[in-house]
Amino acid sequence: MIYRNIKYKNNIKHSINKHKNTKVKIAKTKCSLTFLIRCRNNGIIPNFIKNALKNIHNIFKTPQIYHIKNTLKGYIDTFQNKILNLLIKQKHYEIKNNQRDQQNIEKTLGENLTQQEINIVTQNESKIISNMENEIKNTQKRKFEKLKQQQMIQLGIKQNDKWFVNKTNTQFPDDVKWLLSLGEKFGLPTTKSQFPLFKLIADGEDVIQTWNDKEQQEMMRTKFTTMIDTHMNKMKESERDKFINSTVGRTKTFLKQNKNILILNADKGNVTVAMDINDYKQRMNSIISDMMTYQRVNKDPTTGLIKKNNELVEELYKNNIITTMERKKLRSDVATAPRLYGLPKIHKVDFPLRPICSSINSPSEELCKYVVKILKNLTKFSKYNVQDSMAFKNKLF
Repeated sequence: MIYRNIKYKNNIKHSINKHKNTKVKIAKTKCSLTFLIRCRNNGIIPNFIKNALKNIHNIFKTPQIYHIKNTLKGYIDTFQNKILNLLIKQKHYEIKNNQRDQQNIEKTLGENLTQQEINIVTQNESKIISNMENEIKNTQKRKFEKLKQQQMIQLGIKQNDKWFVNKTNTQFPDDVKWLLSLGEKFGLPTTKSQFPLFKLIADGEDVIQTWNDKEQQEMMRTKFTTMIDTHMNKMKESERDKFINSTVGRTKTFLKQNKNILILNADKGNVTVAMDINDYKQRMNSIISDMMTYQRVNKDPTTGLIKKNNELVEELYKNNIITTMERKKLRSDVATAPRLYGLPKIHKVDFPLRPICSSINSPSEELCKYVVKILKNLTKFSKYNVQDSMAFKNKLF
């Protein structure tokens, strides 16, 4: 009632309606802009742009030759992306113009209404706009998810729920689940900005140095340089690569927003497991609290183990068992205590953790590797050696 009385005060009904309509336009345009930018970042073309370009195919009435068909597809894809970029620019322009109009209307309202009356008008408009924005955002969210599903089907990306197990109460987006299910050994596509040029040159030079002939080295170096140059000039990010890279970004953002989630490998089966970090810590604490299995020590034994390792290495060197280079490699000067972590056994009830002791950077890491090499040579051709379960099966049958 108060809002209605204000509208008819001093005949400013038109200005108040115009102010409300302008704010509605700004809100709708911002929602549309957010949707378009999200589509661009994910390599998705909205359906209304695709439908506008459908008739182009009708120009080529005869059966299309393979390379013409591919060229046409490339032109259409490029044009669609350009149209999408132009639409985003137009939305920015529309928002600026509407905001300018809004400021002019607010000046008119300020000349005819008190601050209290302006606040009442603004509050009433905010409720209407907020409800409208929520409705538009929900609609666009559904549209985007549908477009994303269509994109995954077109790119041949299939989701396998068996490769990702969620043991948290948090709901994971489908694309995040798909990426995590690929596992840590999945090779992500490389863009020009991420291309490891210096590492590639260093690795290539290491290989070239294995040739004894200097002239041959120069020839190989020239060929290698040409290969890198050709690859970088022809490097083009495919739609599938764009989708994967954008999904990586969304996954990182999701995990940053949910810091209580821990991503682990399962004990068996190369399955990715999501666990609550507090649940993980509780399970690990219960494992190391078992005094029948573990013993608490009063001081860090790392320094003593470094000393014992180096004494053993020196003894091997004095007896001419290892060379100077091996002595230098096997010695330990800076080391850390081995770290314990757990891998969930998802094939068992209540998925207990299997404790794994990581000896990376431990005092005897290099010495252990040296001993393993010796043992491998002894057991490699032994009739009692079994490489894996398949080899064991073949021996039995």
